[in-house]
Amino acid sequence: MNILVVEDELHTIIAVLMALRDRKHNILEAPRIDVALDILRNRTQPLDLMILDIMMDPGPLDLMATEFGLRAGKVVLLEARARRGDDFPVMVLTNIDDLTIHSYFEERGCEVWLKEDFPPRDAEPRVKAFVAARRSASGDHTRGI
Repeated sequence: MNILVVEDELHTIIAVLMALRDRKHNILEAPRIDVALDILRNRTQPLDLMILDIMMDPGPLDLMATEFGLRAGKVVLLEARARRGDDFPVMVLTNIDDLTIHSYFEERGCEVWLKEDFPPRDAEPRVKAFVAARRSASGDHTRGI
């Protein structure tokens, strides 16, 4: 699978990489929002999943200067859905334990994990199950996982 990881915390990136790269998944890293937007807008190869930290620095983009915190995560989610379709699988990693925020992303088809509950050893089965469920719901049975 081709997985875009939008995350700025090094320890979380390492945990995701350990959990998924060892399983032969291709991981693209976006440590800032502007990098994630560039990948979503310009990558022509398929992406199978995005793992998104919703609280990140937007980077040096002037147009993003006011898009801090949760708004930055929402901007990336909206761009992903605009470029990749409403059924594009997005998993949210967050330190925020707030049901209102979780509900916002869950209502948009995301799976939400608290970072403290992110188990590297369980990541790959959860990722595969989530992507398979999203593909099944959208009727996309053309690619393996």
